[in-house]
Amino acid sequence: GTATATAACPGKQFAVSGGWKTVYGTYSPFSVPYVYESRKIGQNKWQVSAQLQAPMSTANVPLTAFVYCAKGKHFRTTVHSTRLMTDSANGEIPVTASCTGHRRAVAGGFQMTKPDATGGLRNTITESQRAGSKTWAITGQLFNSDPPTVTFVDYAYCAKAHKLAARGGPAIQGSTLGHQGTTLASCKKHHLPFSGGFSQSPHHLTARWVLAQSRRQGNGWLDGGVVSEANPDKQTLFPLVYCS
Repeated sequence: GTATATAACPGKQFAVSGGWKTVYGTYSPFSVPYVYESRKIGQNKWQVSAQLQAPMSTANVPLTAFVYCAKGKHFRTTVHSTRLMTDSANGEIPVTASCTGHRRAVAGGFQMTKPDATGGLRNTITESQRAGSKTWAITGQLFNSDPPTVTFVDYAYCAKAHKLAARGGPAIQGSTLGHQGTTLASCKKHHLPFSGGFSQSPHHLTARWVLAQSRRQGNGWLDGGVVSEANPDKQTLFPLVYCS
């Protein structure tokens, strides 16, 4: 089945960015939720959706959406999106969306065609990150034409904001199926996280970090998940935070 969670800002506050948290428990490539949507809805909500894989497809799996809010019209963002449709059987699909004029990309989101629920490795988003001051980039990973035609949408949320500083955190590695871990990228003291993201390497067809969470924690951004398949080269996850 499909799970969708939406978080809303109180009062007249605006959504700056958002994230999610779910659980995997004992990992099997046939029983994980794949997050296929994490994006802003209107000006004050963040929505996250996940496809549960068999045999978990009828289980109650918690999915939590987070929205990070602020007051002031300068936090009202415009959205620029790029839609890419592909029928490629396997491989990486990079997509970028860019802000125009004097606006900077303060956050980003993604949406893709819902993966098949029959179990096994599925299409997923392996990277979501800022690419320069005006652009947000995602990378989708296709596996076995699931479903035959897949649409990826990359969202850049743009505002007349001050320059943001990108900071990384400790990379975590996993070389065995089911390896789990979390890692935090932190802002400097007296600086606040606007948003965050993640990237990974090497870009492997079947071995990848499947993200269980990507969300703000304290003064940073926490990313974590589980490795989908053994990889002697070690699959590496990099957390990213963008700070005021």
